[in-house]
Amino acid sequence: MADEYSREVMKRAVATTCTAFEFTTSQTNTIDSLGDVVRQYIEKIGDLARRHAEVGGRSKPGVQD
Repeated sequence: MADEYSREVMKRAVATTCTAFEFTTSQTNTIDSLGDVVRQYIEKIGDLARRHAEVGGRSKPGVQD
């Protein structure tokens, strides 16, 4: 259920961003694909922050990572 909720939130965020860039129409599969790309990007940032924290001898990443 959490996965379904996060996917819906991501779709809404992507659709809102598209609206802000003045796109007037979009297809559902396009929004889904962009949502997946954004999700993967956020996961990558989190993973890199964790790795930098571990290299620095910390167990939790911070803003500096």
